[in-house]
Parts: sequence; structure tokens; C-alpha cells
Amino acid sequence: MDKFLITAIGGDLSQGIAKILKDNYKKIKIIGCDIVATHAGTNYADTFFKISSADKKKKYLNELKIAIKKYKVNYLIAGSEKELELISQQSEFFSYCQFISAGKKAIKICLDKYKTKLFLDKLGHKSPWTLLSKNNLPLSYPCIFKKRKGSGAKIFYIVKNKKEALFLSKRYKDSLFQELLSPENKEITCAVFRSKDGKVSVLQLNRKLTGGFTSWAEVIYSKDIEKICRKIAIALDLVGSLNIQLIITKDGARIFEINPRFSSTLYMRSLIGFDDLIWSIKDKKNIKIIYPKIKTGIKLAKTYSAVKLK
Repeated sequence: MDKFLITAIGGDLSQGIAKILKDNYKKIKIIGCDIVATHAGTNYADTFFKISSADKKKKYLNELKIAIKKYKVNYLIAGSEKELELISQQSEFFSYCQFISAGKKAIKICLDKYKTKLFLDKLGHKSPWTLLSKNNLPLSYPCIFKKRKGSGAKIFYIVKNKKEALFLSKRYKDSLFQELLSPENKEITCAVFRSKDGKVSVLQLNRKLTGGFTSWAEVIYSKDIEKICRKIAIALDLVGSLNIQLIITKDGARIFEINPRFSSTLYMRSLIGFDDLIWSIKDKKNIKIIYPKIKTGIKLAKTYSAVKLK
């Protein structure tokens, strides 16, 4: 029986991961952990334990190592970016169990939004101007202000003038200013999976955001976007899944972020056959992956759980 340890089980993403695993495998055991126990995540795990914050690196890693050995974990999946970054740096963990991730290079570059910008520049892709907030002011207004690392919309602002830019840069260290792209109704999120034999599959979703998360999406296809995603997957030595966010501007597709992890649309896209979580596991087991052809125009929405729309 395979045993999966999913961290940050209190979050939506980790709960979606657990649900997909339960839907696809009958004989598995899910072990979940989080820094607190007051959440619905305990309902998704067969066994739950509390763990220290990843900010306490040594303590966190020691507790994780003990749990992996205690529960005889086969597969480890990190549900938060801090844990993903920390675990990816610990090669010793990969002798205890298999780590489901996008790979060390993708994680190292893409968890850092400024390094991502430099990577895209080197690749020859025209990305939005991006400046570290320390000792810099935006090139134009309005623009975006966000943390250099971290996901979601916890620290995300539209900056309208110099006064706001100075206030935010003093309040939040290690952040950056970024060009505000438009139109916002042309934001595309691309799930990209690459197997260890080099085969790449891309799903493009035109999405609508509510509270920083995808609430509605429609499958689209652009040959140019497909080409860009494949080029990035190869350049990052991707083995696994990542998420590329872009906006189709008047100058073409411009990428503003790459997330080297499963994204919040994971469960939504599994409903239509883009099952990158299951593919990642099959790839670890050397099982042949069959990629379905997904039709454009399919619509998805997220309420309490994801649903496929008619």
C-alpha cells in the first residue's frame, strides 16, 4: 500500500491533492500535517500530526524526517512554497521517499519572482519590467507591488503613485514592483507537465480571479503559448508540473509569473483529464502516461468544490 505524506493539509491545494489521490487510488494511506489542527484538512487524511513551522528549519526538518520513517512514507508532496523550497534543498530526504516536485532547478529559479524575470530575459521572452523595491521606484504608474517570494494575494497591491510606492517599499522588505499588464480579461494560466522522458503536455485556461484565486476558467489553445511553455519546460529541466501565468497583451503573450508547484486549479483540471498529479506519480513508477486531447471551450468553475460547466 502506497503512503503519501501531504504537508500544509489545512490549505485548499493540499486538500485538492488528497481528494484526487482518493478518487484515483483505493488502496492508499494519506498522512497529513500542518502547523495547526483547526481546519478541514484532518478530514482528508487517514492520519494527521502537527508539525513546526518551516521557518524553524532544523526543527521542521527533524520532525518531518521522523514522520517519514514512522509512517513508512513512499511519496512526499509539499503543500506550501516555504516547505517546497526547504525540502528541495535536502537531498537526504530523497533516500527515504520520493519527492513529488517540479525539480530542483525549476524550484530554485521560479520561487523567486526576480530570478524568474532574469531567466525569462535570458530566454529571450519579453516579460513585464520588474524592479526590486529596495532603492528603486516604478518605471510607470499604475503598477504592481508584491513580495519577491510567496504565493497568493496576501501582499499584492496596485500602486498608483510615488507616495504609495515609497510607503509599501518601506513597510514590506524584499519585495518588487512590476509592470501592470492589460487587459485583465486575457489572463491565461498554463499547467505544464513534463515527464522524465521529455514529453510535454500543456493546458491553457483563460481564467477569472476572485480573491486572488481562479473562480472560473475556459480551455483555450494558442500555438504561440504552447511553444513558449514547451521552451520554458525544457530550459528549467522540468520533471513534473508547474504553472505559467501570462496575459495576452497587444504585444502578444507576456509571462509575469511561473509557479514551480501544483496550482490552485489542480482539482479543476483533473475533472477534464489533465491529471498532472497522477502523471507525476506514474512517472515515478515508470508507468506509461497517456495524455488526453482536451477540447477547447470547456468551462470550469470553483464553488465549494470544482465543477465542470455545461
